[in-house]
Amino acid sequence: MLQTGALAFLAGILLLQTRAVLPPLWWVYFLPLAIVGLFICHQRWLVLLCCLVAGFLWAQLQAQNLLQQRLPAELVNKQLHVRGFIASLPERQGNRTQFVFEITDCISPHLATYPHKVRLSWYSYTPVELQPGDEWQLTLRLRAPHNFMNPASFDYSALLLQKGIVATGYVYAKGENSYLGRSIWRFPMQHLRFLYQTYINAALGETPAAGLIKALVIGDRSGIGKTDWTVLQQTGTVHLMAISGLHIGLVAGFVFFIVIRLWRFVPRACLILPAPKAAAIVAWLAALMYSALAGFAIPTQRALIMLAVILLSVFVQRTHKPSQVVAVSLLLVLVWDPFAVLSASFWLSFCAVALIYYVLLNQPRRTSGIVHWWRMQLAISLGLLPLVIVFFQQAPLISPLTNLVAIPWVSLLVLPLAMASTLLSLVTPALAVWGLHLAAALLQLLQHILVWATSLEWSLVYLPAPPLISLLLAVIGITVLLLPRAIPARYLGLFLCLPVFLPLSNQPAEGAVRFSLLDVGQGLAVVVQTAGHTLVFDTGPRLSAALDTGEAVIVPFLRQQHIQVIDTLLVSHSDMDHIGGASSLLSSLPVRHIISSVPTLLRDARDELCIAGRKWQWDGVAFHILYPSRLELAQVSTDNNLSCVLQIETPSQRLLLTGDIEYPAEAKLLARYGEKLQSNVLVIPHHGSKTSSSPAFLDAVSPKLALIPAGWHNRFGLPAKLVVTRLQARQVTVLNTATAGAIQIDVGQGLHVRRYREEYRRYWQVW
Repeated sequence: MLQTGALAFLAGILLLQTRAVLPPLWWVYFLPLAIVGLFICHQRWLVLLCCLVAGFLWAQLQAQNLLQQRLPAELVNKQLHVRGFIASLPERQGNRTQFVFEITDCISPHLATYPHKVRLSWYSYTPVELQPGDEWQLTLRLRAPHNFMNPASFDYSALLLQKGIVATGYVYAKGENSYLGRSIWRFPMQHLRFLYQTYINAALGETPAAGLIKALVIGDRSGIGKTDWTVLQQTGTVHLMAISGLHIGLVAGFVFFIVIRLWRFVPRACLILPAPKAAAIVAWLAALMYSALAGFAIPTQRALIMLAVILLSVFVQRTHKPSQVVAVSLLLVLVWDPFAVLSASFWLSFCAVALIYYVLLNQPRRTSGIVHWWRMQLAISLGLLPLVIVFFQQAPLISPLTNLVAIPWVSLLVLPLAMASTLLSLVTPALAVWGLHLAAALLQLLQHILVWATSLEWSLVYLPAPPLISLLLAVIGITVLLLPRAIPARYLGLFLCLPVFLPLSNQPAEGAVRFSLLDVGQGLAVVVQTAGHTLVFDTGPRLSAALDTGEAVIVPFLRQQHIQVIDTLLVSHSDMDHIGGASSLLSSLPVRHIISSVPTLLRDARDELCIAGRKWQWDGVAFHILYPSRLELAQVSTDNNLSCVLQIETPSQRLLLTGDIEYPAEAKLLARYGEKLQSNVLVIPHHGSKTSSSPAFLDAVSPKLALIPAGWHNRFGLPAKLVVTRLQARQVTVLNTATAGAIQIDVGQGLHVRRYREEYRRYWQVW
């Protein structure tokens, strides 16, 4: 009953987390009744119903408490004067420093409720070096977390919700920003992490593996380079480069083993407290301290709770079924953090533990240690593969082999050496530095092995996230595959896994188009699919020195659509909000052909400048570049009026993509094409700027549907009210990516429009 009750409680929480709007607050008052029902109901189905209702209402209560701190809509991007403390390790990236700030007082305007935890960016160089525990009076501009809404895009707002952060923003550099002092006792463990971060930086300097050592010792992954991240992801070893449940379990196990050995050498101590009990207490305290070094990150909290359940069984000297231990751990984790179900690590960690117990149950009793380890590793890698595909759209097939080497390498060599060296720094700094350099050298050697593994053609396969039915079939199939070897038909489970690994293609029919205007904030990115070809028109903006929308949005979307090759990449002009993701796109997927008005983007003779008059056909669909001409490309001085203009024509519909053209380019198009500009769908020029979309141009195009690629609460105030008024006066349906998310249109005999934000609407998202 305990196991099924835990699953029912989990189902209730999941039900709440899939809602678009939270239920009325008064529903929460039924929570005590549901809890009482657990103890007074005798029928099994009633108990399970009470567990489900309790999970739903408990999650609602926590969500209501958190969302009550949201910033009022009228104060979004307005100046706020606040006082508070830096509550995390500051992360420096170029001219930007990011950190979590705990607001203790909202000075002006005075608010009764305000966000308690916010994630801030401080651009340019700060007056003093920022440290955890610093008290500041700052002028901020905040807004609710708002992420890109596209199929396969990462839900950043859900991640912040898990961390209790309900607003993001930046420090207004020209505001009243003053340093008030430092209190190391406000966030003592964060301050200790900062001291160790400073020490490791000084000890290792520019050593290639310095970022990896910081990730292992203090859970600071900001120093891991993009190349290293890619290697870790492609080899399925990311979990080793963070303070994860595996590392906490290893530390606890190592301490337990040492204490139980040493304790028995002191007979009087054994009389006071038996060695296993003493070892359980010390092991959990060691795990607690190690988790504190990670800043009590969410995965470490779950690991601590699970470890506490296991060690408590040792302490009270009672044995429990493995399934009962997992069930109690699951319940405690969900009570502690009902938002945990939104994270991939929650599902991967609990499924990994369940797989371990399942394999142990079915494992032959007489197997050698190496064979046992290999089978366990293979079973975990195979069992988690469908979930990895769901969350990351890739299957690192090399993972069982790389983890067979990497797990003992990191767990038995690097981690103990790095931790011992960190502790030795308090006694013998010189010896500690030597130990850190040795640990870094071992990690660097492992990285070379992993890099070699990624060079194998079959090491990584990209697959779209499977539908729920395919995932459930794969779970059943893997359960069958991992049955004891004595069952001869267990290999039939492979057939149940096939829908995950062999997804069905869903391409448009001959003469039809699937048109996807992606949500990339203040920028433009369009994917056009025909029956057998793919065009990408613009690649969105560069978000930071380390990230752009090519990597964050377009590539995941293409892989979700099972697109392996881009036939043509058309970049309209050189503005960074249109070309920012091009380099990531070119490095991630094969691109057969480039058309652009930016000569430096062209690679070789296969590529060509965007010149009016170029035409081609794919699968019964015509593509025609209307602008600019060769003469205009040579004479026009502004980038906006050099934008490529592309018209797509199916047997019954036309679509017009205009880049950032303004009035002068619109006038030339009118003079050159006149009524031929008529299109059913128009991507509004220049994100809806008032320098574009002239009345004459709109009359000539005469669209039924106007699409505006604009950022939510963008600083330019786009789209301009004047442009929206013009469109509404012509009874044109207007959709904006800022409020609709990705807009997908299946163009056949008619237009079938889908708005991704409506399909994936959740209560924590801001509209």
